[in-house]
Amino acid sequence: MQNKNNDYGNRKFSYSIRALAGVYLLYLTYDAVTGAGEKTGPVLLFALLFAVCGVLLIVNGTMGLSRLEKQSREALRKQQEAEAQEPETTIAQPVNGDTPAETDTQAEGDAQAKAEGKPQPGSIAERLKAAEERRALGPEAGEE
Repeated sequence: MQNKNNDYGNRKFSYSIRALAGVYLLYLTYDAVTGAGEKTGPVLLFALLFAVCGVLLIVNGTMGLSRLEKQSREALRKQQEAEAQEPETTIAQPVNGDTPAETDTQAEGDAQAKAEGKPQPGSIAERLKAAEERRALGPEAGEE
């Protein structure tokens, strides 16, 4: 990603320099035509050549910049679409503020009690069921 950003910056700088060089060539043309001095054939020919090159550089620079911006917007749009299509992953939160270590220990105890056929009071399954019941009752259930 760093390389793409660097390449984008280099290309943007290059197109900007081209446009500025074109503006400078147009300035030189204007100065050559309006300035004091001989306005003979070779001077006018070079002025015309500078003007054409200046216009071409300005057009090339601005078109390149607009193309880069369009590509950048398109890449950003595709990235946002890809992020929107990715399934949202959720991390299971411990019940009643238990730390993950406590939850793991309780899960092991639940498994052992289940293997022995004895329901363990306060097991994760019972606590999850109680939490679901409290959610179903609404906010009044938490006030007890």
